[in-house]
Amino acid sequence: MFLLHPMRQGRRNTTAMHYMWPYDYGFYSDSDRPLDAGKWSDALTRAVLRKDVDAARGLFDHTFWHNTDFKPDWFHLYLAVQQQDRATVQLLVTHGARFDKEQLTIAAAALKEVIAPFKSILAEGGMRLDRVDTENYDARTAIAMDKRLLAENAKLGHANPQETAALDLAIVQFGVRAARRKNTAEARDILHQTSGGVDGVDLAPLFRHLAATSAAGLDAAVVLGIIDDVRAAGVNVQPLALETLSGKVEDFYTLVTALDARGVLGGDTASLRDVMLHSWCFAQTQLTQGDFSIEQSPDAAQRQRAAFAAAAKVICGKDSDVTPDEARRYTDLHTRQAPRHGDAVAHMDETLLQTGFFGAAAFTPTLLESLAAAAPTDALRGAFNKQAQARQFEDKGLYHFLSPKRFDTLRAALRSGAFVPDADDSEDILRYLKTRCALREVPEDVVQTLREMKTAGADFRGIEVTDYLGAKHPLLAKTLLDLDIVSARDIRPQRLSKRIAPHKGLGGMFVQNTDRDYALSEFLYQVMFERTYPERTQEMRAKRGVSYQRVYTLAQLSKQVDAIKALQSPPRPKLPSLPPPKMQLPEKKNPYADYYPYTRPRPPSSPYGSIKGRSGPKPGY
Repeated sequence: MFLLHPMRQGRRNTTAMHYMWPYDYGFYSDSDRPLDAGKWSDALTRAVLRKDVDAARGLFDHTFWHNTDFKPDWFHLYLAVQQQDRATVQLLVTHGARFDKEQLTIAAAALKEVIAPFKSILAEGGMRLDRVDTENYDARTAIAMDKRLLAENAKLGHANPQETAALDLAIVQFGVRAARRKNTAEARDILHQTSGGVDGVDLAPLFRHLAATSAAGLDAAVVLGIIDDVRAAGVNVQPLALETLSGKVEDFYTLVTALDARGVLGGDTASLRDVMLHSWCFAQTQLTQGDFSIEQSPDAAQRQRAAFAAAAKVICGKDSDVTPDEARRYTDLHTRQAPRHGDAVAHMDETLLQTGFFGAAAFTPTLLESLAAAAPTDALRGAFNKQAQARQFEDKGLYHFLSPKRFDTLRAALRSGAFVPDADDSEDILRYLKTRCALREVPEDVVQTLREMKTAGADFRGIEVTDYLGAKHPLLAKTLLDLDIVSARDIRPQRLSKRIAPHKGLGGMFVQNTDRDYALSEFLYQVMFERTYPERTQEMRAKRGVSYQRVYTLAQLSKQVDAIKALQSPPRPKLPSLPPPKMQLPEKKNPYADYYPYTRPRPPSSPYGSIKGRSGPKPGY
């Protein structure tokens, strides 16, 4: 960075007196009306820029005689030194213009050889150039001085946006340096002085500067480290426009996920997405361009794909604001690159299908069909066709396809899973299928359509089966029951019996198969049988030519007969079995035991008396 912007003087064909006593400042020579300090400072600035020492001396004389509270400051002294006007410098020092210690250090570092000839004059005011260390200065003081110079230049009509941008860059550099040194208070004070300090600091100019001045380029870890250090200092970071750093940062697309996680991802996402998708087409080991071919290592290609896939989850999601022009550009890119770089394009398409990128309304059925035609794999071709079918139903609605001309399109969408009918859609389709049924027959294509709806996961809840009965045949009602789309438990017998006339008993107990109501009666008995005996449902459906009237009647009669038999000869209750008694023999007991205590028996004595040994003393005594 450079310290302290130079002052500029505009050339005007005016007299010195006009600068000293400007009428627009409200000052007249015959009046004692005083000026405020700011206007006196501006008048002195113009005099210093013109090197008009007499005008400056006259100004000081006037302020003295009129007792005006005005004193020159460091800015006027710095300006006079920059103009190399010794007389004006001497005058300003005499009237109290001073650099403090930090300001003198910064002025010496900025002016270098220009300030050296004024060493003695400055020393008269206590400003010793030989005691300053130009390598160590307070960044906050330098920023304040630079801002003053820019403000004074703006007053003179010399505002320069490049100088303002350079000052902001210098402020950010000073603030980041303080933040990385863990000097939190200083970093906060410095970074809040940037032009966007209220909303946060803009780090993009710093990153562009680092990328331009570094021979090795800028690493993504460095970018994230600076952002984390600044935020740790308690300073907000403005969202970073990543597209401005494209081509300047190594592993650039890894920043997308990291910045989004930190909440500082900003800029033009559409342009960033366009650049990324174009680069993605070359993320493979073998690159071909005409007759020219390049190879890269599998690790490099894998690393690129991982970075692109992670970034796509952020900027290529289902909520991405994709415009029609962007969708057309992607289709053209896909069509051009798929024949040459099929592996990379296949990986890109698979990832974008997972993120929901093609779910944007900008991808019309025509564009999706074009993507399917150029898809590098059969799986992708099927996925794009499925997406195109789903988009047709979203754009045109279900009623557009409920016609003989377009019904095959509806069936294809059901088979692919592109269209899954909800409860209302299922009811609309069933009403249309009912119109395609003959008087006593359900066509095979209608049955297949119902199977396809069931396989696709259509919602049949709320379907009232009796609404699909024919006048002489159950038609769709029986088909729905036989396909297990609805169960007999879901059919209300009361409502069904109101639609099917009861048998009068004429011609026999059961309705004959020649009767016009035979099919309806069979369906009624089938519902009653499956409601009463659900465990026998599949068994009876597997049999051909079953008469549910007879089966249900016989089952009910058998049930009643069993009940009567149970009443006539109820089963004997089973008594609980008792364990056999435990036999205990009486214990023999001496009845005189309580009167004659037990004594230990003695062995019998010998009839020959006791045998004695030799008399005499025992050994040892």
